[in-house]
Amino acid sequence: MKLNKQLKTILPLAALAGLAVTANAAVIITPTGATSSVGNLSGRPIGATIDGSGLSGGGTSGNILTETHNVATGSEYWIGAGTTDITLDFDLNDVANVDTFDVDSIHLWNYAPSNNTTNRGLGVVDIYFSTDNGSNYTLVPATVTFAEATTNVAATVQSKSFATVSGVTDIRLIADNSGSGTHTSFSEIRFGVVPEPSTTALLGLGGLALILRRRK
Repeated sequence: MKLNKQLKTILPLAALAGLAVTANAAVIITPTGATSSVGNLSGRPIGATIDGSGLSGGGTSGNILTETHNVATGSEYWIGAGTTDITLDFDLNDVANVDTFDVDSIHLWNYAPSNNTTNRGLGVVDIYFSTDNGSNYTLVPATVTFAEATTNVAATVQSKSFATVSGVTDIRLIADNSGSGTHTSFSEIRFGVVPEPSTTALLGLGGLALILRRRK
């Protein structure tokens, strides 16, 4: 059976559209809530780590991973009274009207000290995942280590990838700092997710529709 001219054009373009979506599948999301197991110090709440404050583009640039975070001043970062086994919980519910995600990476801007208060940044971190809105958490396993930021230099993002964990609603970090004997701190955090297949398909179809419209 012979294919008409338009169909001959559609098939290779459809394949290319699908490849483009697959190759650029990762999406960076911002948690909708954050809590810590230790008290916040000096008006520097854990919520400051997910609100974009201190980021060079406010967390709204075309690629947040290229943004830097200010040296620690004001209330643009979190600082807690504790040094080991600190629990940090992040809620992913209702991010862009979605409640569960396939998570494959963590992106952190560490504490960037302005003076000699070094080693407060996150160091070794165990990452746990919940698929039931925080009722239960499982280490899958995902243990990462973050480097301390340089004194008086804006912090750049540190990205760590791990095997994809599906259906995640909440993420828990059990963290130690980088060696300080008093406090733990970091500036901003995000997570990388893989879109659902249905989302990928819709993106592919949308691109295909645009191609056909241009050919008319």
